[in-house]
Amino acid sequence: MKRSALLAILWLSVSATPLLADGTGTTVTAYIQDFVASFSPTSLVIGGGQEFLFNDGSVQIYASFAASTLTITEDHNGFGFGTYMTFTDPDFAGFTETSGIDDYSFSGDVLTVDTNSGVGNNLTSIFSYTTVTSTPEPSSFILLGSGILMCVSAVLYRRRLAALGSV
Repeated sequence: MKRSALLAILWLSVSATPLLADGTGTTVTAYIQDFVASFSPTSLVIGGGQEFLFNDGSVQIYASFAASTLTITEDHNGFGFGTYMTFTDPDFAGFTETSGIDDYSFSGDVLTVDTNSGVGNNLTSIFSYTTVTSTPEPSSFILLGSGILMCVSAVLYRRRLAALGSV
């Protein structure tokens, strides 16, 4: 009984799908273009200790994702023009700019930021974001139900054996 119950619990815990409370562990793809150059799309995993860094000689752009915030910093080296950025992640659900002066829009799973910064401006913008929370699929409920049914069956079987053994 103990072994089968432990196996059932182990099976259910291994097969469970984690719920996302924030963006940690999801993959973001960034595309950045400014007046001088455009950069190939780059991807990273949120929470992996990395950040996006783009440098074309006239501007350095840092885009750093944390569990529920995005910080964008632009350092212009004497001159610079507006920068157009897109960040894509299928788990994005919404964005709000908490500080900064960027023009932004959010549609589907894409955040678009247009800094429209004038010549020589240095900017820092902070966005808070929400992610789509994963919900269990019907197969998860089937696994849970079969695990509970197995545990109940094992308990009933053990009671039946105990009742037969005392006769």
